[in-house]
Amino acid sequence: MRVYVNLTVTEKSYSGKGETMCPSDGFVYFRNSELISGQLGKATLGNGNKDGLYSVLLRDYKSHAAATCMNRLAKL
Repeated sequence: MRVYVNLTVTEKSYSGKGETMCPSDGFVYFRNSELISGQLGKATLGNGNKDGLYSVLLRDYKSHAAATCMNRLAKL
């Protein structure tokens, strides 16, 4: 099973000036599981809340999808 992530989120470092052209890479944009712009932070990946990327993958697609995502992001 292949899971495609489409996500737009702002990090703490988002300057509010232009979405994908944020000078501090605070606007994170995923399209079809490919990171288009931004820099992933702790809040986006999962800081213990139920709305982090890993938590959502674990809840909706089970542990294999969350582990695959962790493995792919570790290679970045």
